[in-house]
Amino acid sequence: MKYLIDFIQSIDVRDASIYKHLKCNKAEAELVRYICRGYVKGIEEIAVLDMLREHYTDKSYAYLKKLPLVKKLLDLGWITQISFGQVKAHEASQLELLNASVTPSITLLRLLEEGSMEIQLPEVKPYIDYLEYLQDQFDMVELLYKISSFKQGLADSSLSIGRLKNKLSLLTTRIEERVKVTDNPIVVEEFFEEKGLDEKEKRIFLALLKEEYSGGEGQFRDMNTLIELISFDEYEKIKNRALLEEGSRLIADDIIDYE
Repeated sequence: MKYLIDFIQSIDVRDASIYKHLKCNKAEAELVRYICRGYVKGIEEIAVLDMLREHYTDKSYAYLKKLPLVKKLLDLGWITQISFGQVKAHEASQLELLNASVTPSITLLRLLEEGSMEIQLPEVKPYIDYLEYLQDQFDMVELLYKISSFKQGLADSSLSIGRLKNKLSLLTTRIEERVKVTDNPIVVEEFFEEKGLDEKEKRIFLALLKEEYSGGEGQFRDMNTLIELISFDEYEKIKNRALLEEGSRLIADDIIDYE
């Protein structure tokens, strides 16, 4: 817990070892530290109004002018708004935040524990069998699902989403490299090549395959969920819906079918 203690005890927040990873200014970082200090004392929820009034004067309602700092931290993904609704952080107005409460995000807690946002993956080795290959591919599907879930509540510029996208890119590259150094044929890869599937079609197939292997609750069989997995904006959702319609390659070649 040295990174956490260093962060909450540092005289100047800019001297804390994790400060560079926060990608925010001193004033924003001081609010993060205030929230963390409360968290380690058992105060899980911090009232935004109380926090701002403690840091800034009531004169001419100066603290109201600092609401953009809280909004920025929500958009970055360092804090999470405590809410019973489904309002997305980047859609909430600043005044809506005034009487809200916030708590450290999972991403922030991990940063405080690990001290870095850098992602390390195991070295590249040949796949022992197809199950090991599928595990990597299923991990890729899980990352896609996490990204789509995060986007329901955070701005696309959020560091949480950025970190997941970076990990997705690294994992995708690692799978490709491991396939290249694997001598034994991988049936799924041969199937992809035979059918001429593109990257999005592969991901749809792998998501459905994961559902079959894991015996899950059927979330990856839902058309909207599959579209979310391969789309990063509303335009792509509309465009990618054609991949699951009648006449698409996946349907026409009997690769997948409707329940």
